[in-house]
Amino acid sequence: MPYFKKHMAYLVGLFISTCFCHTDTTHNVFLRRAIPNFFSDMKCRVPVARFVWLFVLLVSANLGRADKRMPGLPYPLGHQFWFAEQCNNSAALSTNYRVFNAKKRPPGWKSADSITSGKALIKSWTELLQRNRVCTLPREDCCKTGVTYTKMPIPKSKRSCQNLPRFSESSNSTCVGVSDLHKYSWGTCAYVAQGSNLLRRKQGNEIDRHSTVIRFGHMPLSGWEAFTGKRTDVLIGRGGIQAKHAGDYHALKHVIGRDVTVISKQAGVQMLQFSNILYVRPQPRVLGDTKVLLRDPDVMNHLYCAMSSKVGKKARGRSSGIAALLYIISSKLCEHIDVYGMSADCGGYYHLRKYAMKLHHSCELESWFLHELMKSYYSLARTCVWN
Repeated sequence: MPYFKKHMAYLVGLFISTCFCHTDTTHNVFLRRAIPNFFSDMKCRVPVARFVWLFVLLVSANLGRADKRMPGLPYPLGHQFWFAEQCNNSAALSTNYRVFNAKKRPPGWKSADSITSGKALIKSWTELLQRNRVCTLPREDCCKTGVTYTKMPIPKSKRSCQNLPRFSESSNSTCVGVSDLHKYSWGTCAYVAQGSNLLRRKQGNEIDRHSTVIRFGHMPLSGWEAFTGKRTDVLIGRGGIQAKHAGDYHALKHVIGRDVTVISKQAGVQMLQFSNILYVRPQPRVLGDTKVLLRDPDVMNHLYCAMSSKVGKKARGRSSGIAALLYIISSKLCEHIDVYGMSADCGGYYHLRKYAMKLHHSCELESWFLHELMKSYYSLARTCVWN
């Protein structure tokens, strides 16, 4: 049905272009009854069967173009196929999205074969969750004594798929800087990004009903509450990006990362930082023709290396929004996470819809990762994503 609506103008033009006056229509009884009276003198030159055949060709062509962006998928992202039982909300399911600048964007990943490598990386990442072997936020029960592996920062100029991240090994006998947070202490969480798909459905009240509302960066809420909700309990800082939208967050409890506004200096607001601490040694491996590192908390970087191609001379890399979300999932502070404002349409902010995701990010790859996580690993990730 979405394809029929989307191409109605093409179909009407196709119908008129195949019709001429004063020709026999005895073989087109259906069309004579279906069209308005002002078409009653127009006699179709081609039989109904040919018109239907042309319609099928048009739909098939558009399905083919969609497949080229995300090769190898059994169903479109947003289809019921991807949703775990715990994420079943028919009112929120949607496969009908328009890709921003689709003609200019490269495919989401190389080929259907790339999905095999992607699934291997996802599986190794979920093993960290299963065995509680990663600490991305200072949870009270996260810090353990014994051998730990901490990811060492890589200068931006040296980041590439050829340079695997390195982890320093240390013997940890004490726990320093541990907060009073504990597993599932945030209850049910809404992770709200700024994608324009927030405008598809009024879900503000649904967002505010969560125990904890996490927002990725400052975003305008006044006038948008029906779509975005009103509450902000946790703010993921983005430095000075969109600082002009900083609001009056009455319920704010935590700021994660760096924030240049006075929000983080309010009384009662606790500052937190993401970390990459492991209790198991990461494993280098070759997937296809790409070197990756299994058990790296920042799995999206390796997914990009294994699955995507360069845009010109520039390698593609994960967005900061998906990176922050994976750290939130890994922290296990949320017993369930609903993700809003992230989809496969590569489109702009809900408050600035002309913006489009940069070409070196792949909204398709990141959305596929979340859908695969939801479908195959809900019991570990406890995450649902709404297109």
